[in-house]
Amino acid sequence: MLLGYQAFHVAVLMLMGSYVIARSWTRKLHHAVRATLDNTALMWHCVTTQGLIDALTVQLVPVALG
Repeated sequence: MLLGYQAFHVAVLMLMGSYVIARSWTRKLHHAVRATLDNTALMWHCVTTQGLIDALTVQLVPVALG
């Protein structure tokens, strides 16, 4: 279940990244208007942190329960 949840967020992140790349290629990504880039970076950090927490949970909970 955790893997499916993580995979969903990775898929959303890939869509967001594709959108940022498309805006960059069309030269619509500027320093003054950077909400798209900031939100994608925030999502990247959240998904990465979530993945690390999920991996630790899957590895450490069985050890803690014996």
